[in-house]
Amino acid sequence: MVEMGDVEDLLERGIETLIIGQGEPGMMKVSHSLKVKLKQRGIRLVELPTREAIRIFNQLNEEHPRVGAGFHLTC
Repeated sequence: MVEMGDVEDLLERGIETLIIGQGEPGMMKVSHSLKVKLKQRGIRLVELPTREAIRIFNQLNEEHPRVGAGFHLTC
C-alpha cells in the first residue's frame, strides 16, 4: 500500500501529477487517505500497471515537467 510517507518527497517538489506503477499485475494500491490528501492538494493521481505507468510518465514528463512517479517492480 502506498502511503503519504512514501511520496512526501515528491509532493514537496510541487508536482501536479503523481503516477503510481502498480507492478505488472496491478496489485500495488494507493491508500484511501493518500488519495484524499492528493485530491485536497489538487494533485492528479494515475494508477496503472508499471509498464503502462512508465509509458504515461515519459509522455507527460515531456509535456508537463511537474510529474512525479513511483514504480512498483517486484510483482
